[in-house]
Amino acid sequence: MSSQQRSIPFLLRVSAILLVVSSLDQSSARSLEKNFNYDEIESSLSSTVVNQPVVYDATFTNLWTETNHPNSYPSSSAHWSPMVYASHSDSYRMWCDGCFATDGVELIAETGATSILVNEISSEQDTNAVLDQQTAPGSGTPVRDGQEVSPSGGVCVDKEHPLISSISMIAPSPDWFSGLH
Repeated sequence: MSSQQRSIPFLLRVSAILLVVSSLDQSSARSLEKNFNYDEIESSLSSTVVNQPVVYDATFTNLWTETNHPNSYPSSSAHWSPMVYASHSDSYRMWCDGCFATDGVELIAETGATSILVNEISSEQDTNAVLDQQTAPGSGTPVRDGQEVSPSGGVCVDKEHPLISSISMIAPSPDWFSGLH
């Protein structure tokens, strides 16, 4: 099968989706939301039917800096872990609001290590729930406003796997992550 290369930027921001992976009750979670600048971006589905695999370039653009997010900005050691991407069907969930974290998601949120999640995604590829997975490098320290990172191979989607999810740890916190789903 041939694939068609398209470049569609994914603009991720710490303000896009910020979750704290812990056992917080709803009132504690709402209290945290007030201390951080973030918005949840609604999902949208394209009506374009694709009959062959398509490769999208995915670019993470950092907008998380002390200047842009002065409330509780952690320190000069702030950085992003490597970003893991997966294209998948609606039978797979890398993570979701209110769901229990897999061991791989928990490890990324706590340490930034991607190996367990990459293995979990590989297992889902064996069941055909996931088509493709890619990892982009972390941001390094300190993060710079507008800094961009991308996986080297793009992310392949097809008619059965039209969704893309991603995750990256926000450091130096022991339990923050951001991404899209």
